[in-house]
Amino acid sequence: MNSNPLANLKDIHLPPPPSIWPLAIGWWLVIGAIVICIIIIIGIGVYRYKTRTKRAALAELKQFNQKFAKSSDYRLLAKETSIFLRRLALSISAKNGAVCGEKWLEYLDSLSPAQPFSTNYREIISEYPYKKECPPFDYSPLLIDIRDIIRRQL
Repeated sequence: MNSNPLANLKDIHLPPPPSIWPLAIGWWLVIGAIVICIIIIIGIGVYRYKTRTKRAALAELKQFNQKFAKSSDYRLLAKETSIFLRRLALSISAKNGAVCGEKWLEYLDSLSPAQPFSTNYREIISEYPYKKECPPFDYSPLLIDIRDIIRRQL
């Protein structure tokens, strides 16, 4: 007789080692979070790429406003405004940057729903940059209208 009762037992059957596939729910959550983060980062990059011109124009307009906040050289202010509007028109549509005179004012009016350029700012845009002396004018409404064009068109 066998004195050890455990000697007749068969060896235990080990389960197979855990496989990599299918993944546990925790790994799926980690993968999902990584994919969502990548999509958000790409979306932010695309948004910043599309709005870079608008941000640059608004920053330049802000510098323009700070530069002439205390200036009394209205001729230079009118000249810089005219140059800025030309550059803005070229960034919106290259074909309309070369128009002049009444067509230029009509084009600027077409960019803004209020159409203030041919009525309110005609002299500032078309005449003051070329005069030796310019009368003082309030340029704040002009900058507000230019900012409105930037926000609507770019």
